[in-house]
Amino acid sequence: VSETDFIIFKKKSGRYHDDDVSVAELLVTGSDDGVIAVWSLADQQLVYSLIGHTVLESSAHCLSLAADGSLRRWSLTSGKQLLCIQEAMPVDSAPSTSHLHVSKQLMFVYTNKQVKAWRLDGSDLLSSSDGGLLVLGVLEDSVVSLSDSGRVRVFNPLSGAPALQTQLVTSPRRVTPVKSVTLPKRGKVFLVSEEGLLYQGSQTDTECV
Repeated sequence: VSETDFIIFKKKSGRYHDDDVSVAELLVTGSDDGVIAVWSLADQQLVYSLIGHTVLESSAHCLSLAADGSLRRWSLTSGKQLLCIQEAMPVDSAPSTSHLHVSKQLMFVYTNKQVKAWRLDGSDLLSSSDGGLLVLGVLEDSVVSLSDSGRVRVFNPLSGAPALQTQLVTSPRRVTPVKSVTLPKRGKVFLVSEEGLLYQGSQTDTECV
């Protein structure tokens, strides 16, 4: 949307969020009721409605996490489904707790307790973990997680190398996570603890700030 053109879409129930604009003059929106809408900026009309919650878009297609737990790739030009991966996330997980991350080589679907990674064509499930770790986020091709003992673990499914592990605190006290925020463009993960501390993590180190 240009600086001089603003388009407002109204809906009787639910509100649109997570807006993105493609170079094909399409506006992709995700709503609270789990529906992805594709709008034409040329005539301000609804082009397609896709079932899902989270969406990542490129000029040619978008990815969505559907309510049935599947990961789907859609064509923004034809509206056709190009890829479907069943059981990409737990069906009983709330849409707001599931996250979708795409790097140059991998697709990740994760909640705070589970993470799965595939190659971009969906052919290989490279990693699936759902035990004993709190998933803080994904940075490029690496998963950042926290163990019960306060150890931060950075694992790259592609490299095959052992996970990089850093002890979050040197004292015996536990770290009780409250909230984590991922900033992919800056390559950072921030964690707020119940003890009132703020931690900053990257693919190489973690520190208290």
